[in-house]
Amino acid sequence: MKQVIIVLSVGLLCLPVSAQQAKGKTGSDYGYKCHLELSDKRQVIRDYRNQPKNQNANLERMLRNEQVAVERGARLAITQVFECVERDGEFSKAVARELDRNTLR
Repeated sequence: MKQVIIVLSVGLLCLPVSAQQAKGKTGSDYGYKCHLELSDKRQVIRDYRNQPKNQNANLERMLRNEQVAVERGARLAITQVFECVERDGEFSKAVARELDRNTLR
């Protein structure tokens, strides 16, 4: 009986570490970049991380009416989400591609 308990406890100790390592290695979390319009009518590109793959539509829906930080700690509401793509992807509109090229990362 003691042998079974020892084996189970050792297995449980290894589980969280293995899951965390596997998550990082498999790339199950993806980064997205989104073309947004803020409440002052400014269009920006913002990066979002740790979203599951293929959750682009959910990300766009979640971002509506959220706020983003702008200069000097001010926050502005997101009024429109034009498009979100994976971090290494290309936006479909030329305006978004130009904003993306000019966004500091």
